[in-house]
This record gives sequence, C-alpha cells and structure tokens, in this order.
Amino acid sequence: VGDREAADAARAQYVQLQRDLNVLPSGLNELAGVTEADVDRLAERTVESQQRLLRCNPRPVTEDDVREVFLDALHNWEA
Repeated sequence: VGDREAADAARAQYVQLQRDLNVLPSGLNELAGVTEADVDRLAERTVESQQRLLRCNPRPVTEDDVREVFLDALHNWEA
C-alpha cells in the first residue's frame, strides 16, 4: 500500500470513528449553521479583517482562496 492509499484509509477510519462516537460536528454547517449562501460574505469579511494574519502566509491569500477554504469546511463528511 502506498502513502496516499494509507492516508486515505486512515482518514476514512477517522471519519467513521467520529460518526460512531457522534462527538464532533460535521463542519461549519452543523457547528454554526453556515450555509453556502454565507460563504461569499464570510470570505470577503475575512480578507478585510484578517490582513495582519493573512500577510504572514507564505503566498498571497485571495478572497477566492478563502472562499474555497470555507466551502471545504462546510461539511467534513455527509450525514
């Protein structure tokens, strides 16, 4: 088994454990009610208000980058 396959298998097992234990929310949607309709506003406000932190990133962070992070964080797994 290669590194990628092992990593994928470990992630699948971790997600299954979270589901079995029902201890963690499945993402921003379940945690805070964030929906896809909220993502554009969140990305815009993050870039506006967090420049001090974003400036430290090794590469420039755009609003599109932040939007993708929020979209990926909406659901860690589907119910």
